[in-house]
Amino acid sequence: MARLAPRHPAVATLPQAFRTPINPHSLWSDLHLLADWFNYLTDLGISYLADVAQHHCQAYLAVASRRSTDPDRRLSPSTITARIRATQVLALYSEILTDSYRPGFTPWAGRSADDVAGNIRTAGNSVPPVPDDLLRPLLANCIYLLETIGPHLAAEASAARAADQREAASQRYLPQSEVGLLRHVIENHRAAGIPAPQLAASALARRLRVGWDPADPLLHMAWHPIVVAAAGAIGERRDLETLRPELENWVQQRGIAQPWCRDAALIARHDTGQPVPWAVPMSRQQLATSVHALSCAAFYLTSALSGMRASELTELRAGCRRQDDLPGGGHRFRLRTRRIKGEPFGGTDDSWVVLHDVYNAIGVVESLTDAAAGDRLFAEASNNSNSQYRVVLRDTSRPAPATGSATALAPPS
Repeated sequence: MARLAPRHPAVATLPQAFRTPINPHSLWSDLHLLADWFNYLTDLGISYLADVAQHHCQAYLAVASRRSTDPDRRLSPSTITARIRATQVLALYSEILTDSYRPGFTPWAGRSADDVAGNIRTAGNSVPPVPDDLLRPLLANCIYLLETIGPHLAAEASAARAADQREAASQRYLPQSEVGLLRHVIENHRAAGIPAPQLAASALARRLRVGWDPADPLLHMAWHPIVVAAAGAIGERRDLETLRPELENWVQQRGIAQPWCRDAALIARHDTGQPVPWAVPMSRQQLATSVHALSCAAFYLTSALSGMRASELTELRAGCRRQDDLPGGGHRFRLRTRRIKGEPFGGTDDSWVVLHDVYNAIGVVESLTDAAAGDRLFAEASNNSNSQYRVVLRDTSRPAPATGSATALAPPS
């Protein structure tokens, strides 16, 4: 609490206390490090900080320098530094702690955490730049996903959200007086050559658990969406049985297919230029996964081409785009966000001038997710960027499906 409120009267008078509020994310990490230190002392049978001596600290250094999952591997010096610093910080607040080190004692007194861990600080970045043979294909694939696939997927995702809302609003059961209307709708779909919608895997498993015949021709047909779309009502099993002849005739003649991305428009494949459908028919879950993949692509494109830190990407919100008209007919594209690192707690409003590719990527994410003004766009992506990268890599490098759709994009080579 003292790290969060350094100007509190009880904290401000401490001669060695930190004067800048710590970010809650950093504080959470420090609490984990303190827990490791306290748990180690507990395992030694030490219940009070006043009983800690330097030989306890040296023994802890040997433990804290190794990976818990692989003791033969040593942690990086910077990681060890953070663990050592956590033990030393407690000494700065001894005057307000109910349990503290004995007077005059500090772990590794007179030595910094960097010195103890052997950490040599450098002014430059320790992580090398991403080589071109990885970065350029990634960016090319991301741009293709966002500019070519994005508009089609956004329209489909919008239609799916509208269907979700209609289904959620369906509170009444289908009255017998409307069965004839449903029969008419089914016949129209059959005559128009429209396949019946396919049931989700989870719903299929539930049907089998409650005793559906595995050989039933309607086992894989999604019944409830048909009733919702036609009558705005809840479809029951008895209604399905009433219309079974019409439904079996429909399924026999037109088959069953996933409900989303049917009759996909033709686009040029990224690698060959061959005209192909932009997607194969998808389930609702597959559609959501595709939206997630394109959001990840926008995250990496924005990160690579804008230079924003992860904390600044997290602060990007729906409605952050700005376009300035320049003399002579040109445009300047900006994104409004907040600078976090090195700023007062909560950050400082800022505006980044970006390329049109980045400006467009943010617009695609807004369309894909239907984010309300002020909603964060990349909060989840920046928390686990490694998994987001794997999503983009998988979705842009897998082999093309047999149908020849554009769901397989450019190979990363």
